[in-house]
Amino acid sequence: MNLPVQISDELLGKNAQTVVRDKTTGRRRDLDAERAAQAETDAAIAATTAKYDAWNKGQVSTLFMLFMFLW
Repeated sequence: MNLPVQISDELLGKNAQTVVRDKTTGRRRDLDAERAAQAETDAAIAATTAKYDAWNKGQVSTLFMLFMFLW
């Protein structure tokens, strides 16, 4: 009589964490580190955009023209 062999869930990989791999290299990806790097990049882009938005308003040229008018 052949009885089925009991294999533990650990050996089968049940309840294991999902492994995400890079498509080109096959290495494991650290998603938390990637998210942190992307958030840092987004913050730098937002700061640069805010700076250029202030420059594009022409505040310096407007003050210069006002000064020249009052001169």
